Amino acid sequence: MVMMRFGNRLIARLDPGDEVITCLRDLCMRQKITIARVTAVGTFTQFGTGRARMLGNRRLSSHMSILPGTASFSGYITTRPDGIHINLFLYIQGQGRQDMLARLDSCPVRGVCELVVDIVDGIVSEDFLKSRCLG
Repeated sequence: MVMMRFGNRLIARLDPGDEVITCLRDLCMRQKITIARVTAVGTFTQFGTGRARMLGNRRLSSHMSILPGTASFSGYITTRPDGIHINLFLYIQGQGRQDMLARLDSCPVRGVCELVVDIVDGIVSEDFLKSRCLG
């Protein structure tokens, strides 16, 4: 992972093979980020979802694997007494099917992934920035 900082915004680039949720959890623990908003775009090996909702029908499905491809998703990070909670949501526009909203449980990067983390509460150490910044 390579990262840049612009005020309270972090831009991170993940490499092939990195797992998005694991990288975010690691970043939050090292940098003491407690609350943040996340958006991302990239190409992924697969999307593992815990719960998915077909929009319109409100049918629920659990533990789906969605085919690989390019996608964007967004979500948020919160910290509770039992640990860091990362909630990322993928919207899939149905081509001939219904639209779907899914909460991601796993998301391995296939090509490249760009993350934008808007920090609401937390700090990012200068040592980390000096050692890992782009440029």
